Amino acid sequence: MPMAPSIRLFAGAPLLLFLGACAGSPPPTLGSLEAGLAPCPTSPNCVHTGARHPSGTEPLLLTEAWATRPAEETADAVGRLLERLPRTRRTLTETADGGVEGAFYLRAESRSLIFRFVDDVEVYRTPGDVELQVRSASRMGESDMGVNGRRVEAFRRLLLEGGIVRATEGESGGGTGGDIGEG
Repeated sequence: MPMAPSIRLFAGAPLLLFLGACAGSPPPTLGSLEAGLAPCPTSPNCVHTGARHPSGTEPLLLTEAWATRPAEETADAVGRLLERLPRTRRTLTETADGGVEGAFYLRAESRSLIFRFVDDVEVYRTPGDVELQVRSASRMGESDMGVNGRRVEAFRRLLLEGGIVRATEGESGGGTGGDIGEG
C-alpha cells in the first residue's frame, strides 16, 4: 500500500531537522575588519595561517604586484577565488577606507558534501601588510578529519595560480594536502 503524502512528509521531518541542525549559527568568535581574525580554539578543527596554527602552517604572502593594489580590488580577486572552493559561498566583504594597501575582511561558509556541516572561512589583511591571514574552522564538533587544512591548502593553490600570493620557503610551489572535494 502506498504511503500517504502527509505520512511521507512526517517521516522525512527528522532528517530535515537533523540536516538543518548541522548548520549551526555563526559563532560569536568570528572576526571583523576592526578586530581581525580570532585565534583558533583548542579543538583540532581549525586552521589559522596568521597564527601558524597548527604548527607548521605556512603564511600567505602577497606578490609585489598585489601588495600595492587597492583593498577593494584585492578583496574582490581573493573573494572570487574563495568562491571557487567546493560548496563555498561568500557571505561578507568589508574593506577599509585608505585605498592602496588597505585592510579587508572576507567571510564565507563551506558546507560538507554529505551532512552539510558548515565551516566558517575568513580572510583578513591588515593595512599595509603583505600577509593574507586565512582562518577555516568547523562550527560544530571536535574533529574535522583534516577538512579545514585541506581547504586552506586548496585555497593557497588557487591564490598561487592566480598570482596573488607567492610561494614561501617551506613550499615547493603550491602547498600540501589533498583535494578539498572530500568532506
